[in-house]
Amino acid sequence: MGFGSAGVLPREPRKMETLASVSPRQAGPPFRKGFAKQNPVQPSTTWVVTKFSWLRMKKTKPATAPSRPRPRTTPKTRSSPDSPPRKTPKFAVVGSGVIGSILAAHLLRNETGVVLADTMKSRLDSIREKGLSVSDPAHFTHGSFTARAAQTCCSLSEAVRLGAETIFICVKAPAIRSLLPELRAVCGGQSRVKVVSFQNGLDTEELLARAAGRENVLRAVVNYAGRLAPDGAAEIAFFNGPNYIGALEAAAVPRARAVCGALTAAGLETRYSGEVKRQVWEKVILNSVLSPISALTGMTMRQAMRCPATLGLVRELAREAIEVAGRSGIGLPKNFLEFCVSYLNKAGHHKPSMLVDIETTGRTEIEFLNGKICEYAEKNKVAVPFHKAICALVKGVESRKNSQP
Repeated sequence: MGFGSAGVLPREPRKMETLASVSPRQAGPPFRKGFAKQNPVQPSTTWVVTKFSWLRMKKTKPATAPSRPRPRTTPKTRSSPDSPPRKTPKFAVVGSGVIGSILAAHLLRNETGVVLADTMKSRLDSIREKGLSVSDPAHFTHGSFTARAAQTCCSLSEAVRLGAETIFICVKAPAIRSLLPELRAVCGGQSRVKVVSFQNGLDTEELLARAAGRENVLRAVVNYAGRLAPDGAAEIAFFNGPNYIGALEAAAVPRARAVCGALTAAGLETRYSGEVKRQVWEKVILNSVLSPISALTGMTMRQAMRCPATLGLVRELAREAIEVAGRSGIGLPKNFLEFCVSYLNKAGHHKPSMLVDIETTGRTEIEFLNGKICEYAEKNKVAVPFHKAICALVKGVESRKNSQP
């Protein structure tokens, strides 16, 4: 929220009037009749008051010898609109899929220094040529816009060499393992680099912490989603804000709060949370009870929630996951099952990312969703037959897709 232009007058040259010297206690409205007569001059002190702001009074020092003129500096040159200035990046976004593209585009739109890293050279070439486009017809944030990507690179370590100190990991959860050697190198010693797990799934932050150290890892709960259009634009399907970011260790809390401020300023409202672990579980449960059903049936979220047979399966998966969370020390609200059903009933004809993965790459995040719930269930001796069946079916589809020539 800002001030409007009403009441703002054009600035004119400031007129200076030197009053008789007075002490601060004697100073009153400078234009009162007889003021100078009542306050004889004291040469040691001079009070100067501007005509338009007599309440702001400055004590000036006696005149001294003129200082040496400052050397003339070369004026900064402006880049053309087609070649934006190359700022030292504060952030790196690793992964130019829909989540990473939406994040990077909003930061760039807010003139925040960002370097975008991806191993897909063709995607980076397209972004350098056309910019990062966001399609947002529902105005979840700023509406549709295109931001110029000032810097791109093909590796995480190169992004750090360019100056990035906070790295958003936006790749699919199974791809984290391929980043661990580079993370171990850039986060070692006295490095200021912090890493943000900006993705779906349970324990992605713990996997990152093995390489980067727990004191250098933040965890985000991302509450927007979308898809990449054929022309490369990132379409926002929904944003049920805010996002949340928490720290694994107290030493990283200041950075977590700063990152929240940067994202909020860019239009992606984000709040710091001291309970991010619980919030991660809540989102994982919502994803794990509907995404695999869509992936297996080809249904959109709304279609799956409107079908009585699949709705019953959603309820059973949610019931199992909630029990596992409770046995794992995660305190969910008592009515969380009904909240899940009510929340998912509001979903539109959106394809969850797991269905998109099945249709494209054939590799999903099932291991970090239902697979993790099964892992925690085994540790705490909780029966989860529905989650085990769902995991087996999705992995079967993955196997078929990846064995095709």
